[in-house]
Amino acid sequence: MLWMGLHALLRPLWIRLILGQPHLAWEVTARPELVEFSLWVPRLVPPGLIERAVQASWPGASTVETSSDPISSMGRHGPGFIEVTQLVLAEREWFPIGTPGGDSLALALAGLTGLADGEAVAIQMLARPATSASRRRLRRAARSIRAGARFAWRAGRARDRQPVADPAIEGDVRAVLGKAASPQWSCSLRVAVSSPRKDWARGRIHGLAGGFAVFEGRNGFRRRRVPGGLHRMRARRLARSYLLSVPELAEIANLPESGAIAGLERAAAKTVPVPRDLPREGKVLGTADHNVGVERPAAISVEDARHHIHVIGETGTGKSTLLARLVLQDAEAGRSAVVIDPKGDLVNAVLVRLPEGAEERICVIDPEDKISAVGLDVLAGDDQDLVWITSSGCSRESTSPGGGPGPTMSCGRRASPSPGSGGPPWPRFQCC
Repeated sequence: MLWMGLHALLRPLWIRLILGQPHLAWEVTARPELVEFSLWVPRLVPPGLIERAVQASWPGASTVETSSDPISSMGRHGPGFIEVTQLVLAEREWFPIGTPGGDSLALALAGLTGLADGEAVAIQMLARPATSASRRRLRRAARSIRAGARFAWRAGRARDRQPVADPAIEGDVRAVLGKAASPQWSCSLRVAVSSPRKDWARGRIHGLAGGFAVFEGRNGFRRRRVPGGLHRMRARRLARSYLLSVPELAEIANLPESGAIAGLERAAAKTVPVPRDLPREGKVLGTADHNVGVERPAAISVEDARHHIHVIGETGTGKSTLLARLVLQDAEAGRSAVVIDPKGDLVNAVLVRLPEGAEERICVIDPEDKISAVGLDVLAGDDQDLVWITSSGCSRESTSPGGGPGPTMSCGRRASPSPGSGGPPWPRFQCC
């Protein structure tokens, strides 16, 4: 979906003649303990187009604009050896490459892991949207194949003579027409490796280039030397290119599945826009950035926060962080809050981040603290009627599960006159 939507970057004819047609660069760079996926975009591209296309293609994905260039930093940190190769098509560009589907880049991305200190790897795919003339050229190639012109040329015969029929002609025609059914991109694929040792660099480049063998079909990739390869990768100039359809390009320039690279996890849920009636002030839950270039606080009113709020999420997704932020907002605003934490992590996170002046209003009850124990008398109070109502509910009998032998405790209540005349009877408890 990404490359289908980005094909809208194709400019009208008169603009292409004057200003040219911009191209994009899909890049995967890796260093020890770090793998980055980036999309290089020229400034001619309108802002917001790339961000919306990424959000629509991968649920939960977001883009961050950065000025750093990981490819430019390759080979600049001390002495080392650099290997660069370019992958070109083995056959004519109208024949499609294989599209295995699934996580087709798993073999190539395996070469991005286990890098030693001083090693770096880069995969660069330059892509420029092609006009409809490229699709017409593919359809003409299909007609030529069906007429036998390609096979007559290979046999060295004149084109006006009847060629020998080939049983693979119809399969080739269907493959070419299938590629012509989708929008086309002019592409160029390069791979670079930087390593402190020459044998390591050559081994890495062979492994990365071999990872693209999964795209072998009616067409495939072959390695070619690139004079001044790293300089060309830094310049990102698209010179010699070949046609790839949108499905073919999406197989190569795509985010891998979760687990393809150690430590890589893909978001499973996509972002949703904030309801218009959601308040901006109150107890702020976070910042909504669903709309590209527009951020607004998402809050819940103090009155609504007094009702139940259920926070669900896996370990490490930020549940405790959200609750701590809500408690700290109450402390900063002078409101009361009660935090019950069976583990103690949430309480510790709140205590170290309390606003200035809130220490005098904090009371910490720790059951494990035997020195500063806090007693809670449920029968204490000036309102004797409330004490009586509260204590009247404490009458129960507990036995072991299943009614078998075990400890038995019964609590009974006996009423006796309270001190003073005219008062309600005070409850007394007898436990056995």
